[in-house]
Amino acid sequence: MSTAEIGIRILTHDDRERLARLAERDSAEIPAAPVLGATLNGELVAALSLSDGEALADPFVRTDDVRALLSDRAAQVKGNWRNGLRSRLGRRRRARGALPASPPGAGGRLLQI
Repeated sequence: MSTAEIGIRILTHDDRERLARLAERDSAEIPAAPVLGATLNGELVAALSLSDGEALADPFVRTDDVRALLSDRAAQVKGNWRNGLRSRLGRRRRARGALPASPPGAGGRLLQI
């Protein structure tokens, strides 16, 4: 039985050459950024674009399990981005309630008698 080290992370500009080699092996274009990459024992074997879902995989390596993990992690990352955006957009100022003694429609102003 052998063990393999799997790593999943957002690829950076420093990974561009590795991503280009992977795209060449898969006979595909480099996917649009941001790209989530999966390494197997330190070697980039699969990648997935978070913007359009385009995927790459090394055709000479068994990547079924790695691609499944990559897909699951992509869903988590996308969910975190959406939730973070929603929470930032959701921080709206609350409307102030009317003063207790003001009549409906007075906008919180007390009546002058």
